[in-house]
Amino acid sequence: MVSKEFYNPAQPTQELIRSHSPLPHRSTYFVCGFYTFALVCAALIIRFGVLEAVTPPSETLRGLFVLSCVVAGVIGGGVAIFFWQQTKYFIGSWGGFTVGLFIQALHDGGLIDPLGWRWVLYMGTSNSFGVSINVSGHVQSLPRPKHCVVQPVPRYRAPGAPCT
Repeated sequence: MVSKEFYNPAQPTQELIRSHSPLPHRSTYFVCGFYTFALVCAALIIRFGVLEAVTPPSETLRGLFVLSCVVAGVIGGGVAIFFWQQTKYFIGSWGGFTVGLFIQALHDGGLIDPLGWRWVLYMGTSNSFGVSINVSGHVQSLPRPKHCVVQPVPRYRAPGAPCT
């Protein structure tokens, strides 16, 4: 006799959504915050510290630049974890911005030359990824009608039972 009860793989996800627990996503939040703050710190250091200098920075000063980027990244990761409810809406945008930076890095000097079009690329990828991630997250958390729930196929079936 085959048991009629099946394990519903969507149940743990629904429990997680109901509990609003950030535990499974803390590392993602930390990485996004770390990357963003470290990238901003590195851009500011390169713009105001390296490009305007007459001589290139020494090895010690370069090490301090890296250390300051790491410290800024840890602070950014902590901020992202602390404000996790707001961070979950920005993860898609940060991913889109990263894709825009990757597209620019495909060619020496950038794929897109005019500065205005670069900003259009960054804003377009950020907005499209942000909207798609947030919409897909909301769609997955909506309750599904009973007839749409996919039941897993049981491992064992009774002899002579039809295959479904």
